[in-house]
Amino acid sequence: NASAANAVSGGTQYFSDFSTLNASAANAVSGGTQNFYGASALNTSAANAVSGGTQNFYGASALNASAANAVSGGTQNFGDTSALNPSAANAVSGGTQIFSDTSTLNASATNAVSGGEQYFWGASALNASAANAVSGGMQDFNNTSSLNASAANAVNGGTQYFWGTSALNASAANAVSGGTQYFSETSALNASAANAVSGGQQYFYDASTLSVLAGNALTKDVTVNFDNRYSGPGGTLRLNGYSTVVGAVRSLSAGSGVIEN
Repeated sequence: NASAANAVSGGTQYFSDFSTLNASAANAVSGGTQNFYGASALNTSAANAVSGGTQNFYGASALNASAANAVSGGTQNFGDTSALNPSAANAVSGGTQIFSDTSTLNASATNAVSGGEQYFWGASALNASAANAVSGGMQDFNNTSSLNASAANAVNGGTQYFWGTSALNASAANAVSGGTQYFSETSALNASAANAVSGGQQYFYDASTLSVLAGNALTKDVTVNFDNRYSGPGGTLRLNGYSTVVGAVRSLSAGSGVIEN
């Protein structure tokens, strides 16, 4: 139980089975390396509880961030089926979080992720299930990873990059209402509800796609930006037989973009 500043500031600590590290003071974990295995957990219940060091999560271990700015620094690596569970506003406001395998970032509170840098590899996922769950920071998706926006305004800030066959799945009205999203290679934005994408800026490069999977999945406030400066058609708007409103379609390079019915 780390209940004082710099309680854990160096060395290497190992947690296994159902053991826990409870960080309940500012800068409680400020250095060293902490390794979590099995169903062990790092529970952060104070602002800046984790401000430094490196935390590695394996198996079904978890980092539970239940206070504003609970995770404000350091580097957190998530593998296997481990998870980062921010359940308070601004719970993740800094640091670098790296997800691989099928690990997840479960953003279930308003402004749960408001800063820092999050990198997703393998089949990892960011599940944004609350309004404004992702309101800041930078999120980078690779391989088959995904950002699943299942609530109104789930993504309304920050900058998101999609590579490989990664995807942004917008399955609720106004799921994507802000921020800036860049789609490259064969990544996709899948809009499967009416008004699923209602704001922000979306840029499509290479062979990336915007798939309309419901009537009026886009709104008049959406501008689709195509750019073929790197390769391919520079993005495809695939209507899949649906009709939708759209604010504007722009070709940022000559001949960019394809629209398919």
